[in-house]
Amino acid sequence: MQISGKAVTVFCCVAAAIQIAYSYFEQQNRSPKQSVEITETTKQFSAALSTDQLRSGDIIFQTSMSPQSTAIELATNSELSHCGILFQTGKSYSVLEAGATVRQTSLETWVKRGRDGRYIVKRVAGLSDEKSKALIKELMNLNIRFLGKKYDAKFSWTDDEMYCSELVWKMYHLIGVDLGKLQLLEDFDLSSEPVKKILAERYGQQIPMKDTVISPVSIFNSDKLFTVYTR
Repeated sequence: MQISGKAVTVFCCVAAAIQIAYSYFEQQNRSPKQSVEITETTKQFSAALSTDQLRSGDIIFQTSMSPQSTAIELATNSELSHCGILFQTGKSYSVLEAGATVRQTSLETWVKRGRDGRYIVKRVAGLSDEKSKALIKELMNLNIRFLGKKYDAKFSWTDDEMYCSELVWKMYHLIGVDLGKLQLLEDFDLSSEPVKKILAERYGQQIPMKDTVISPVSIFNSDKLFTVYTR
């Protein structure tokens, strides 16, 4: 039996209409589920922000997604490549960090920049409530002193510019709490290609092996800190 050209055209049009209708139906049924998942993620994050476990002055650590993070991880033999200090205003938290400059970044934004949204929060151990409040007040005053300083890409130990763990260490040092072990640049594992590349880009042939350095993982491993929150 022969099928006319007109019949073929009608069949194609009907098939196209069915395909469009199916795609629309599938999209309509998928979207609410996606919205629920997004809402649940937001709720979980909000819960983390409002938890009583967090406190101003806490130190927060993550694996950064910055271009130099891999080199830091390799040199320090640790996944922790970025850190900052938490401060609370009302019900919201921000992180004092050394990024492009020393700045306050909302906790939500800060966490999103880290690998898989994971972070660990630590706090100085053995403080009474009174001593803890005094410490937080001193840190808030120092906050103003460091805000706006440029990022220190060469990890020097001057106060003119700051990198993340240097900022945390010096702020606590200034209130009488030394966290972690200070090291020399030569103490780190500088053998991998990503590390060598970073060193060459920033120092050329004059690598300051004897310069004092503090790493995020050194602060993290301080026996003066205990873990209060992990996400």
